[in-house]
Amino acid sequence: MDLIPVFNWICLFLLSILCDARGQQSSSYSYWNNQTSEDVIKDPATVVLLNLLGTYDSRLRPDSEGDPTLVSCKIEIISIDSVTEVTMDYKMTLILEEKWNDRRLNFERYDKNLKYIQSKSNMAELWQPDIFFSNEKQAYVHDVTVPNMFIRIMQNGDIIYSMKLSLVLSCAMNFTKFPMDRQRCTTAIESYQSLDEEVRLAWYHENPVRLIKQINLPQYKLDNNLTYSNRCAEGNGIFEGNYTCLEFSFILERELTFYVVQTFLPTSLLVIMSWVSFWIDITQAPARVSLGVTIILTMTTTTTGFGSAAGLPRVSYTKAIDVWFDMCLGFVTMSLLEYAFVHYLWNRDMESKHLQMASRKTRIQLPFIGWQKGKSKPDVEAESAEEVELEVKMGGERYNYSTTYRPLSTKEDDIEGGFVAYNGNAQHGKKHYDRRQDPVAMDAASQGGSLSKLVALNIDRVSRILFPFSFVIAVLAYWILYTYIVDDHFV
Repeated sequence: MDLIPVFNWICLFLLSILCDARGQQSSSYSYWNNQTSEDVIKDPATVVLLNLLGTYDSRLRPDSEGDPTLVSCKIEIISIDSVTEVTMDYKMTLILEEKWNDRRLNFERYDKNLKYIQSKSNMAELWQPDIFFSNEKQAYVHDVTVPNMFIRIMQNGDIIYSMKLSLVLSCAMNFTKFPMDRQRCTTAIESYQSLDEEVRLAWYHENPVRLIKQINLPQYKLDNNLTYSNRCAEGNGIFEGNYTCLEFSFILERELTFYVVQTFLPTSLLVIMSWVSFWIDITQAPARVSLGVTIILTMTTTTTGFGSAAGLPRVSYTKAIDVWFDMCLGFVTMSLLEYAFVHYLWNRDMESKHLQMASRKTRIQLPFIGWQKGKSKPDVEAESAEEVELEVKMGGERYNYSTTYRPLSTKEDDIEGGFVAYNGNAQHGKKHYDRRQDPVAMDAASQGGSLSKLVALNIDRVSRILFPFSFVIAVLAYWILYTYIVDDHFV
């Protein structure tokens, strides 16, 4: 029981010590806080700014009852990071600088030695132009390691507002000349709600739009001559009416090296390979047909694969690369059709012979010497022109006959030579045959396949020269057309 008072005294002692420590900490914090506040208030820029903002209304523009507020703009392009044809946009990092005068913030009367006041915390308390990029898709202000923006108030009331932005901007592109195309990308800056009689935008007098450094893009070459205007062309701005608008543009010229190596050269080689069939024998149908079909399939695969790999949007008009693919495919297809025609001419003679042999049989009359009286001359039927040996039985006697004959006539003159054996005694007989003196043979030669084969061979010979020459002319016409004649069709 005696320990309870002692315990109470110990608790009271500890509580008193704790309260004394909290009191000292509070007085210390109050001291340093007062010291900081006094130091801030003693800063000349802060004192001037507090005096200026005491009666300032950020809802009213400068000279709200007078002339329009002139806002000068300046853009410094840091980088163009990517150009995407499918979505027709590009990413740009830039520094936007705006300048205007607000007489309410003139602080010459407060401190003539102070040149400017720079602040970030009080930006929301000042009037700012309500400008935006009309073709903007995405945008953000950089904030590493601190927000990349500042506002500077000059002694005479001029205000400079600067920020670092990254923007995704749309660019209306036309791919009629692709891949020899040039794209002009235009960016418009407008006032969102202020009319022309309230706020007027203008570019700086000197170098309002410039590149901070040389920009290199993978597929494009950037023209360093940037153009700008104090008025937007029709269709570049969003709002219609008396809204102020600025615009600047640059031209991107596509680099051709990639497409020459990956597209134009391979397809040209495929066309050249199709000409190899003109040197292959006409009778080698499998070789020539397989070569032509393989090249056509390869060309089709190349065309289809390029459309997806190039990353182009599906447009409703014909591009220059489409014309090239169609031209190469046409030459390859024509080489295959040429062989189909040549092959038909080559085989027409054989078909004619087969039809003649199937439609009729030619009767030939055998020559003989020493037939007995009262016996007629035997007739033998034959179907092919070759050397044959025939055995003929007449009146119980056997005759052997060997000769070379032609199945186009029944004349005895057609037989070039032969002999007849009678009872083992051979007697020879021979008459010369001159084809040039036979009108039937001459007519057959003129109407037969010999002429068509000659025509087929000549067509192959002419194609060896005609196809390369025509392709060279077509290629020259193609490049001249899309390089010098067809316009860029800037949108």
